[in-house]
Amino acid sequence: MAKRAGFSLCLVVCALGVGASHARADAPPPPPPMIADGVLIGSVDVSGMTAEQATAAVQTAYFARVALRIGHHGYSVSPHHFHIALGGLDSAIQTALTAPADTTVALTPTLDVKRVVKWVKTLARTTYRAPVAGAVTLRHSRPFFTHSHPGRALRSFPTRMMIQHQIVGGTRTVIVAPLRKLQAGSVKSEPVIVIHRGINRLYLYNGIHLVRVFPVATGQPAWPTPLGHFQVVVKQRNPWWYPPTQDSWAAGAKPVPPGPGNPLGTRWMGLSAPGVGIHGTSEPWSIGHSESHGCMDACVHHPVLATVVVGPLKLGAQALAMMGVGILASLLVWKLTHQTPPPKVGARAPVFSLQRLTGSGDLSLASLRGKTVVLNFFASWCHPCKREAPVLEQLWRRHRGDHLVVLGVDTGPDAANDGRRFVQAHGITYPVVFDPNADIATSRYAVPGLPVTYVLNPQGRIVGNPVLGPVSDKGYSEEFTRELKAALKA
Repeated sequence: MAKRAGFSLCLVVCALGVGASHARADAPPPPPPMIADGVLIGSVDVSGMTAEQATAAVQTAYFARVALRIGHHGYSVSPHHFHIALGGLDSAIQTALTAPADTTVALTPTLDVKRVVKWVKTLARTTYRAPVAGAVTLRHSRPFFTHSHPGRALRSFPTRMMIQHQIVGGTRTVIVAPLRKLQAGSVKSEPVIVIHRGINRLYLYNGIHLVRVFPVATGQPAWPTPLGHFQVVVKQRNPWWYPPTQDSWAAGAKPVPPGPGNPLGTRWMGLSAPGVGIHGTSEPWSIGHSESHGCMDACVHHPVLATVVVGPLKLGAQALAMMGVGILASLLVWKLTHQTPPPKVGARAPVFSLQRLTGSGDLSLASLRGKTVVLNFFASWCHPCKREAPVLEQLWRRHRGDHLVVLGVDTGPDAANDGRRFVQAHGITYPVVFDPNADIATSRYAVPGLPVTYVLNPQGRIVGNPVLGPVSDKGYSEEFTRELKAALKA
């Protein structure tokens, strides 16, 4: 009996132990640790989150796309494009689990800054809008003035800083990218000349209002008056006539001084088209016909036309051809003087001293004695000058060791800043000086238009006739090369 009772007791105790073991197996696991209220990891609020939830929240915030607005357009980019990395996130999560309430746990993402710079540069090119200057055009064969429109350029550095700040900080708001406004040149309502080539008529407008119509002589079929945008680069009274070296009809001709028999008459307005201009005539019978060699001849006995040529008009900008009609708009003009004779071939070049366009101080022509000098008169708005600038720069770099100097003279109503932009845009490294009122160009060298290039030998004497056009063009480059070889040989 005693043995049986002990065995029964053992069974009861064992059963109770097994039951307790089953009870412990069926109990729910303890809850995972939670982050205290007010705890931030970087800029992300992870209050009451588990480690897994906090990891997902931080990654969502820091990997979200960055949005920008430029003007009326939106752009976005993923931080993964910049190779963002959340190094130390696991450690930050563990710190946050044991941190007291209202604690900020530091998190410092890393990214490839060079990729940010490259992306912003691409964005700047994509969103760049060039300014559109006001212009004079033809509408129904009459002048029409268009309004200017400013441009815009992305300010790259502050934009890059804002992108990096959002990626590193984990914040996301739309970035309004800062822009730089690019001013556009405006055009004023000024006197305009429209030349109808087919009917040999010159129409003078004051803005868009017709003032008077004049008969003119235009180019013969073999030498037609050119169409296109032009500028008047000089006005002269009693001009010299120079034979255009690029044309066969003038071969062997000599310059003609002012006076009877001068093909230009008593007035000359030289265009930016080399060798072409509006002038008087010694042959009034040609008026109303196509009898010239490309220029527009006008009888200057008409008083209003004489006012246009010699009066105090400030003429300014461009000329446009459309459907057989040439327009000469807003003619850029500076000081009008009685023209002095040009320097003769073989004579010493007139000396001058002018302010350097880049750098400080003055540069005198006399200081270049002993070197071959290519003296080039140009202006920043002169299109043929833009064509020849790379040729002159190449010449300077190739022969500067041979005691050759290219000296540029920025001539006329340029602003100094316009000249500097011209120098920078064409990579010019040869010396350039500034002749703002064209005093040297007109009073000492009798420059009839732009560009004009003189070649001076080491003794400072003029070699050959001036090149009255861009040395880059075939009609002028041959003459320029001959003179340059002669000067270098000397």
